[in-house]
Amino acid sequence: MNLQKQSTLILSIIIFSFIFLLHPLKAEATYFDTEVTGQGKPIIFIHGYASNKSVWDETVDYLKSDFQCHVIQIAGFAGQTPVKKEKFLSNLKDEIAKYIRTNHLEPVILVGHSMGGFLALWLASEYPELVSKVVSVDGVPYLSAIYNPKATPQSQMEMAKKSFNYDNDFAPRENGMTDAQLKQLFSTMTIREEKIPVLLKWTKESDKRTLNQSMFEMMVTDIRENVKKIKAPVLVFGAWIAYKNYGATKESTLKLYELQFSNVKDHTIVLTNKGKHFIMWDDFKWYSSTMKAFLKK
Repeated sequence: MNLQKQSTLILSIIIFSFIFLLHPLKAEATYFDTEVTGQGKPIIFIHGYASNKSVWDETVDYLKSDFQCHVIQIAGFAGQTPVKKEKFLSNLKDEIAKYIRTNHLEPVILVGHSMGGFLALWLASEYPELVSKVVSVDGVPYLSAIYNPKATPQSQMEMAKKSFNYDNDFAPRENGMTDAQLKQLFSTMTIREEKIPVLLKWTKESDKRTLNQSMFEMMVTDIRENVKKIKAPVLVFGAWIAYKNYGATKESTLKLYELQFSNVKDHTIVLTNKGKHFIMWDDFKWYSSTMKAFLKK
């Protein structure tokens, strides 16, 4: 399978999936809450789209003896009260930066999954002085460029507006996916069958407007140039086996990631041979040891 066809397939699955889905410290803003455990150098964990902060539970248990773990729960996801604001993700990124300064955490380590990885990269590019290292777990600088490296926010705008109900204030759609369809979708994201009902619960409890707005913003926000400003080392975890039956190879998938991160001066990309999108669940032993080695380097 060539890169163009593989890229188109990957994004088609993502878009189809979400068009119709549609002692703790507290952050001062309403964009997120934070739970803190452990001792040592601080790490901020940012979960992904339609997720709950508990996605990091195993990771935090593994790291908390060496690091102070600040685990963020984003508003509007997995049953949390939503925040209706323009430029939700951009504001969220700025509020996390404010949290870092307010709590004197700089320079902090950022760890993000999927959408959270995108946010970690964006924050590190706009506030490089606040960040010491970045770990992106299957998150990239520009989602739309997964299927077309020449994609721009301008070329994607009209399609994104229609797909995510932009003109109707990102209102939720009535013809959502069935539970059976969602479970089938989630089977492409994790190899752990017991996690599929968890993902279903989180998604159904997420605010549909927040889902629409967040995915729209990722579709039309390109930070591939911005990441040139990142000063911190970046570790990228990627996955490929979910697309193996469609012709994807480890080598072809690595090329897609390299295109995304070519402007990051100090980056390392590693691909799991076992996990799907939720790498922290699917390939924990390899993922956790690789991360700890990077963080302690």
